[in-house]
Amino acid sequence: MTAPKLSIITATTPDRVQWATNTMEAIGYQRRQRPHHQTEHLLICDGHSPVLAGRCKDNDCRYVSITNGPHHDYGATAHQFGIEHAIGEWVCCWDDDNVYYPHSLETVLDTIRFPADIHVLQSRHYGDGQRCRVIPPASWRPPEFIHACIDTMCLVVKREFSLQESWIDVSVR
Repeated sequence: MTAPKLSIITATTPDRVQWATNTMEAIGYQRRQRPHHQTEHLLICDGHSPVLAGRCKDNDCRYVSITNGPHHDYGATAHQFGIEHAIGEWVCCWDDDNVYYPHSLETVLDTIRFPADIHVLQSRHYGDGQRCRVIPPASWRPPEFIHACIDTMCLVVKREFSLQESWIDVSVR
């Protein structure tokens, strides 16, 4: 099998089982709808969760546990580990507490057709008191974006480019 075109990285912790599961299921559904696209999903857990490891197997998701944690750094260590373990040409980080619409993956895959090392996808944010809803508009096209509308999931970066700088201070590893 050839390497995937896109690696989707989701950072989580052992106490976020339901949120991580919702994200795995949403991404898994979108990947099954587009089997011709070469994608992989990595769930990077800051700590170890046997429950999440099992759910990853059920959802065609690669599980990576950071055992020298937790780091309490809002996912920076997990994102860095994800980038290091990814095998796709492109990487993106989809948070476990966002809601992904059925066209989210297609929007990312459509965007990476344009030549660049990094792409920014505009998204609209909606809060409902419990979770943030991040919705990449189906009609969005570069270079339109609005200040303060950039979330972690809005970035799609060539993996080779993303490895040039760490998300974390590697001296604390």
